Amino acid sequence: MASPLPLRLLLAAALLASCAAQLDYAEPPDKQLVLKWADQLGDELWRLTTSVTRAHDVRARYKYLNASVKERSGAELLKAMIENVERMLKSKIVSVKCIMQKAEQLAESFDPLEYVNFTYHSAKCSPVNEEPSDSESCDDEYPYAPMYLEPDRQFSSIPVNRSHSSVHVPTNVFDLGGDVYDGIKWSEGLDEVFIQNLKSDPTISWQLFGGATGFMRMFPAMKWAQPIDLFDCRTRSWYIEASTCSKDVVVLMDTTGSMKGLRHTISKHTVRTILDTLSNNDFVNVFNFSERAQETVPCFKNMLVQATLENVNTLKDSLEIIDPEGVANFSQAFIQAFKLLEKSRNERDCGGNGTRLTCNQAVMLITDSVTGNITEVFEIYNRLNNGSTIPVRVFTFLVGREVTKVMEIKWMACLNRGVFKHIQSLNEVRETVFQYIPIVAQPLVLQGEVHPVVWTHADADVEKVWEPDEIKFQEYHLVTSVSVPAFERRMEYTTDNKTEAPSLLGIAGIDVPIPEIEKLTMPYKIGVNGYAFIVTNNGYVLLHPDLRPVSYGYLKDNYNSVDLTEVELFDSMSPAAPPRELPEKILELRERMVNHEDGEILNISMKYHYDDMRRVMSEERNYYFSGLEGTPFSLGISLPEGYGKFYLRVNDIIKDHARKGKPVTNYFQGNNWKVHPNWLYCKYFHGSLHNFTSPEREVYHFLESMSSTNFQWKEMFAGDPIGQEEDYSTRSTTPVNCDRPEITEDEYYCEKELMQMLVFDGRLTHEFFGDSWSFENTEEYLIKLYNTSLKFMATQSGLTRWQYIMDTEEGKDEISEFGDLFPHSVEEAWYKAAVIEHKHDPESVVISAPFDAGRKDDVPITMSYAIFPRDAGKEAPASVVGLQIQHRALYDRFMSITEEGTHHKNKTCAHEGLDCYLLDSNGYIVISETLEHTGQFFGEVEGAVMKEMVEQGIFREIPIYDYQSLCFTMVPDSSAAGGLWTPVAYAQWLISELLLALLRINVQQLWSLNSATATPLEYYDDDYLEEEVTEQPEQTTFGPTTEAPKKKMKMKRVAKPCDQKYNLYVFHPEYLECKDFQFTPSHCSRPYIPCRVPNTSLLLVVVNSMRPTCFSHLSAKSELVDYNDTEHPCHKLPLNKLPRSRFSACFTEDPREELDKYCGAAAETKVSHFALSLCGIMLYVTSKIL
Repeated sequence: MASPLPLRLLLAAALLASCAAQLDYAEPPDKQLVLKWADQLGDELWRLTTSVTRAHDVRARYKYLNASVKERSGAELLKAMIENVERMLKSKIVSVKCIMQKAEQLAESFDPLEYVNFTYHSAKCSPVNEEPSDSESCDDEYPYAPMYLEPDRQFSSIPVNRSHSSVHVPTNVFDLGGDVYDGIKWSEGLDEVFIQNLKSDPTISWQLFGGATGFMRMFPAMKWAQPIDLFDCRTRSWYIEASTCSKDVVVLMDTTGSMKGLRHTISKHTVRTILDTLSNNDFVNVFNFSERAQETVPCFKNMLVQATLENVNTLKDSLEIIDPEGVANFSQAFIQAFKLLEKSRNERDCGGNGTRLTCNQAVMLITDSVTGNITEVFEIYNRLNNGSTIPVRVFTFLVGREVTKVMEIKWMACLNRGVFKHIQSLNEVRETVFQYIPIVAQPLVLQGEVHPVVWTHADADVEKVWEPDEIKFQEYHLVTSVSVPAFERRMEYTTDNKTEAPSLLGIAGIDVPIPEIEKLTMPYKIGVNGYAFIVTNNGYVLLHPDLRPVSYGYLKDNYNSVDLTEVELFDSMSPAAPPRELPEKILELRERMVNHEDGEILNISMKYHYDDMRRVMSEERNYYFSGLEGTPFSLGISLPEGYGKFYLRVNDIIKDHARKGKPVTNYFQGNNWKVHPNWLYCKYFHGSLHNFTSPEREVYHFLESMSSTNFQWKEMFAGDPIGQEEDYSTRSTTPVNCDRPEITEDEYYCEKELMQMLVFDGRLTHEFFGDSWSFENTEEYLIKLYNTSLKFMATQSGLTRWQYIMDTEEGKDEISEFGDLFPHSVEEAWYKAAVIEHKHDPESVVISAPFDAGRKDDVPITMSYAIFPRDAGKEAPASVVGLQIQHRALYDRFMSITEEGTHHKNKTCAHEGLDCYLLDSNGYIVISETLEHTGQFFGEVEGAVMKEMVEQGIFREIPIYDYQSLCFTMVPDSSAAGGLWTPVAYAQWLISELLLALLRINVQQLWSLNSATATPLEYYDDDYLEEEVTEQPEQTTFGPTTEAPKKKMKMKRVAKPCDQKYNLYVFHPEYLECKDFQFTPSHCSRPYIPCRVPNTSLLLVVVNSMRPTCFSHLSAKSELVDYNDTEHPCHKLPLNKLPRSRFSACFTEDPREELDKYCGAAAETKVSHFALSLCGIMLYVTSKIL
């Protein structure tokens, strides 16, 4: 039946309307119209910027004040930094040597009879401020000396007492008897040198003395805050490295069937404790063996890996999946260990064949018995120079209560310059393992003259713990420590009237906060986008702007082993660049710095990220570097090519105003200014005695003093602390002069050139940020049109000034907020971006929106413009001016511009057929018709268009790899089991978990006063995830795990180190025209017109949204780097082969070594080849008889 006529007409009308609509949408604005929009918007924003900030007047003012542009010499700048830093580091060397010298004197003259009714300040047991100690490990009968502590800003506001020290004693060490108690007694005399060091160098941090018996004396006195105390100073890197130098260690772990049960548990705990005594300068591997030996971590095959915290934790984790079975083949295990160590000796040229050994090497055997005689293995694989040299020490640890063949395992050690120890229970493990340290230290002690100065890699000192929303975070700051060994000088006589050789007395140490070193690198001289960095002898960065040790409250496993090649990112100009490339130029830079060379490498194309890994830039950079005398560190600076070669020299306004009686403080009135909080302007040496409420109040105080002609400029370390002739090498034997002059309470130091720059900038900016401001009509129109809220200016001296334009009560809050949010001047993202933009277009303002703007009602849009004064044909970055406008006002004005002069409604951005965007120079959306898009990456909204713009060269894709990233995973929380357990099962689980937790705790995971090598806190979600767990626990890469019983438990989120990739984008500066890109089969994005907004960093993109598009999604967010199922850190093994510089002050052997007191009278100090053979025959016969 035919349809009624009205219905047909309606259908036809609808079809015609649809076609008309399609035709309407098919004619978007042409590029000339889009260009008109861009030109008008750019013109208004440029006029707004220049009129509000008075940018042209600011630039002219530099010339009026006679500022001149000078060429910066990277080599000369580096030389000044080296001198600055070295003076500070040498002062710490003197102080730590004074502690060592005093310790040796006190121990040598110690008479226990002089200490009657002795009591001491215990960090754990002494009453604090008349409150009794809550530690359960203290002897209630002993009258520990009370302590009175007050918070001290110099020591992270920890309550301390500067008049005496306090003593920490490990929980498993008895403090009230024997050698420990004697050491506590005589070391009390160290307070004298501690106090003297602080008076002569008030910038000094924690001072320490760790005794060989386990006690640690620390100054100033403090209370030990650990509720569970497993700390032992003998596992700290400053102690280990000073006592044993660098070591190559192979651990052989017996995993035969007889090692099941408690013996296996003791064995694993022994291996973990051995690993705890290693540091970044050591190399290690762990083998489990029965019929054959194999690496516990398969990817560590046939190599020694650096004993970084990351590698050590990997080795520890690998122990959990080992199941004892089979019978032992000791010969095969030792042969494999000796061959691996021989390979290491040959690669490092350690000597031994007719020359002195320069490498410490050891094999650590953990077993419950020895089957057979392997003396022949030792003679073949561990003898050099016709049997007179034993290159590898052997330490044997016999585990279990009921053991046999003790003599065999004892002689295995004694015939190889080692010792034997019997471990019967878990609580004996730690103290027993530590006894290998004095054996390795014997050659150092016996030579008796050289006290090697050791500097550690970065350690993390916990400042505080805070718990927002029940999530635990820790705040850290990085320190390095300098330490030297102290020797026991007094000769001891045994019952048979023989003298015992000197022994290790202990280690003296001082912490040096790395931020204090950074201040001395004079960042104001380096300039914007330049930086200083420090590299260790292992190629790791001690100081670097991209060193990010903490994330989400986690201290990363690799926080002190980030390689230079992981932060200096070479730009290969390819978006497909693979991860972990090792470019030739970066490898050259690394090797030369590791070797302490002086030099430069110029014009390297580098890429770097900023603004929290969201923005990227590529430019050529120049590197200058030199070694720091007396340390294993090298200092380098990186300067951008071009603008990094020039700086602005200013006149000495301070001197001129003092002569005229004009106070410079006139330029620093009000509260709308900030100085860089981390830069060194002027300070009192005794800063804690001068309470300033802010860095600005401190600077203002010194500016007042400078108004006098009697003001004197003083440096932090005016000269060499002992004299230019002093030898600061690690092998120096020269005693130091500890009678240094004291620094009084009112003595100060200043960075003269920085203060002169600050006052110059204060004078220049003062007139632009006065109390009142009148507008011209055109200025006021634009200010109101864009709802301009404030203007600001930041300078090369670290000064930041701002002014709220509309003088209302509401604005006063925003004034303080801006200064608090952006106090870092040249390090702020808008400052960096403005200087980079100037390089491409000197008349361009940078505009950006907050990344979270789309989730807020209205946000400020920041606009910044770089000021480059010119002089004699050269220019240098001097400051950045800027303003903030409101996002809603910019949006409204932009939409209004697209409607003005447009006669067709389908050709405006308000039309639903068009999508209009303003993008910043890195592809983030500043304006979109959908307000929620603000701050998002454009590729997440219009992926096909963004991909097309990359292919057309409008944007460049730059891959950035983050080698310090953390990835989060959910694992069962053993501390929060669900309710499906039976009482018996729950009790069994609880006991096993508590035991396992106790075993897994190691000293490097605990905070200590001095440079705790801490590991992260567990990070919990806001709420636990409770679910049925029916799968196996998470498997490691080292093998399968046993199946877990099905039970209900809560889950927790934990962090693991990983590599992540960011695909970041940057606007191509040469793109200056508008183009009309249409749909093609090969380019399936919607038709779009990109047009640069003149005089800005913005790109206007108009998209025909009614046309079809292929789905494409581009993201600037991170993605996990897949190394073909290779788990972390196995993919980092190429770094293990890079050059390193071993310590030159190692002592590895001495003919006077006395091992008989460890091995028994049957062993001679110097074992002949005949004696070794005879002992081997005796062992063989004994084994056959037994």
